[in-house]
Amino acid sequence: MYSPGQAWSTPPIIGSVVAREPVRLRLVSGQGKSRDNGTVVRPARSFPPQDPAADALTGPFWQVGLITTALVATAAVLLLTETSGRWILAAIGLGLFATVAVVGFVVTHGRWARRALVAAVSGGLFSLVLVPATNWWWAAVALDGLALAVAVGPPLDRWTRRLPPPAPLPAPSILLALGLLAVPFVAGVAGASPAGIGWSIVAVVTAWAFGRGYVAALWAARAIVPALGVIAAFAAGSVAGTVAIAAVTATTGIWAWNEAALLTVAPLEPRRVDPKPVFPEMAPEEVRRVAGIDERGRPL
Repeated sequence: MYSPGQAWSTPPIIGSVVAREPVRLRLVSGQGKSRDNGTVVRPARSFPPQDPAADALTGPFWQVGLITTALVATAAVLLLTETSGRWILAAIGLGLFATVAVVGFVVTHGRWARRALVAAVSGGLFSLVLVPATNWWWAAVALDGLALAVAVGPPLDRWTRRLPPPAPLPAPSILLALGLLAVPFVAGVAGASPAGIGWSIVAVVTAWAFGRGYVAALWAARAIVPALGVIAAFAAGSVAGTVAIAAVTATTGIWAWNEAALLTVAPLEPRRVDPKPVFPEMAPEEVRRVAGIDERGRPL
């Protein structure tokens, strides 16, 4: 730290906490004499890191690490508690969705990724309710509870982007991709019928192709995925499973038919604009000079 009036010849350490109030500094001149350079204001930083300990290595590492650990524990409990294909598909779906959410938040710090983290942890808690309780089950529930508190609470606030990125994706496009990735988890919890497994595979492939910008993926999300979802809903072994699959199918279908989803895979092309006549006096002088007319439209 540099106290007021202290002479110094090297800049302060980059990344250190700076003071909000003015500080009097005495700089060393070339002749070895000190001279008063007046008041220097060093503004405080408003973007993380906000403390010196976080300067060397910054990021929401412990928060994301806790959420990832909770989701891995949930998937492990689902795989170890029930060996049926239903929970295997649910664990795979939870892993896919959680991977996208975790990587998305670490890379973009976007609000959509944070909401996806909340959805993943909430889905993990819901799936644990449907399996028998064991010692590992209680540990997974405790971890999911902590992870949910971190995901919705203040620990992630300082790392969440408050302003939209320079070129944001439309919300329906993001929701469509996340909805397609959630299909395996929903199909697994609903019973993992053969129709549900096929619906899950097609939905995941469609989500990948949609993220790559293929127009065919959008049409698959509009036609093929909903059709397979209807078949999977009728093939579900319970009323709750039918309702869940039908809800996901209807929601993803609505997002797929949104115009913003089309703009994501089919960029806008400049439209041809027919020239419109204007009065000569309204045209810039450079344009009139090129056209060879004066301000009244007479040839030069």
